[in-house]
Amino acid sequence: MTDTPASPAPRPIPGPADRESFLAAQARHRAAGRRRGIVASLLAVLLAFLVAVPTAPLAYVAAGLVADLVNLVVPMPDLLGRGYALVAPFATADEIAWRPLLSTLLLWSLPGFAGLVLLWVGLARVTRATTPAAIEATLGLRAARDDDLEERQLANVVEEIAIAAQLPPPTVRIADRASVNLGAYAGADGPAMFVTRGLLDRLDRAATQALVAHLVAGIGNGDLALGDRLRRVQELAGLLMTVAQAPVSGAARAVLAELWRALRGDPLARVNAASDLFGGAIARNLAERRPRHSRWRDLAPLPLLGPIAIGLVVVPLGQLLLLAAPLGLAWRSRRLLADATAVQLTRDPSALATALSEADTAGTDLPEARNLVANLFALSPWPKATVQVLSPWPKIEARVAALVRQGANPDLAPAAGMHGCLVALLSLLLVPVLAPVALLLALGTLVGGLAAIAITTLFLGPPVALLHWLLRMAGHG
Repeated sequence: MTDTPASPAPRPIPGPADRESFLAAQARHRAAGRRRGIVASLLAVLLAFLVAVPTAPLAYVAAGLVADLVNLVVPMPDLLGRGYALVAPFATADEIAWRPLLSTLLLWSLPGFAGLVLLWVGLARVTRATTPAAIEATLGLRAARDDDLEERQLANVVEEIAIAAQLPPPTVRIADRASVNLGAYAGADGPAMFVTRGLLDRLDRAATQALVAHLVAGIGNGDLALGDRLRRVQELAGLLMTVAQAPVSGAARAVLAELWRALRGDPLARVNAASDLFGGAIARNLAERRPRHSRWRDLAPLPLLGPIAIGLVVVPLGQLLLLAAPLGLAWRSRRLLADATAVQLTRDPSALATALSEADTAGTDLPEARNLVANLFALSPWPKATVQVLSPWPKIEARVAALVRQGANPDLAPAAGMHGCLVALLSLLLVPVLAPVALLLALGTLVGGLAAIAITTLFLGPPVALLHWLLRMAGHG
């Protein structure tokens, strides 16, 4: 009896040892994005609290004086007196009782929270219908031409990928820019996407299809709704800074006038307001040089110094220290999730990895993006030289490496050079230094908010107390 020859050992599947399916990658990135989004939401509530508490004196003073005026005709409770009785024990106490203090601050912040909610709703009314027009005007977007082969082929690719994703095809727009980039936004008639002309000229059909699949995947994963909320957070921060500058800046008052006309239904004002709140007006306001006025005009904003400090210090510092990192990390997870979903739609991870590498080599920067919200773009619109520690886009090398684990050509994997090792080493050395600095800055932001309360109370207290006393003397007790 002859022995049967042993079968040869199976050959290993080519590729990395840490291979990952696109479904597993989607589940991982979706969970990471959800965790980071929850952290960002909690920190946004904390920032709203830091803004609401210092603005409370103005709200209570206004409500108290209105009650005093009504009290001249109809008996009304003494709101200012009750408010003073609420906070007086903390001002005269030898020791701070933290639990009662926090509960009082929460009660104290309710008017500020209500005001922020009203601003949020108002911004939605102003910008939701006009943001598409502002985006299209800023980037100079146009419809795809039927007589252009590349643009007609793009429309066909978009339709194919949308059918594969079981979604209605988004509207296609072209930006006549030499750089390689693309993005998606909520258009007037549904989801829309834009592609730069440089992308069509430089990339082949497979690479273009892969990047389009990334955008369509983001639309299907709900990135447009999340991006709308992120945009409104940034617009709200811009509005608060504009309001804070209004007492001392004519440009800020002009933006607020545009917003008022927008609320009254002026279509042109709606577009201008949406464009301004993307950030352009804020830079102009900060750079504005006011003409010299008389001394009393210079001293007039002093009673509002507290709210001005909130808008110019607390809001930008809080946005940088509290929101920038978790929002950037959450959006990185969304981009990696869209990459994994694009692999599912095209079954060609190598095409997407090649497209990302070629786009990075050709250049993805768009100068117009400085006045637009970053999450519109699938690729970073900022120059490569820009340091983006808190960037919402993962590095191209990280995205390509993730695609290699999902089955892309191993030859596309980025080499681990000295640059990556140096960055990792510097990160380990800087974390112990930067963490205490960030904590001190965060505490400084909180102290600045409390100082804003003190400043507002210092300048408003005496005249408000006198006016309150006179109105109560003239009214019903």
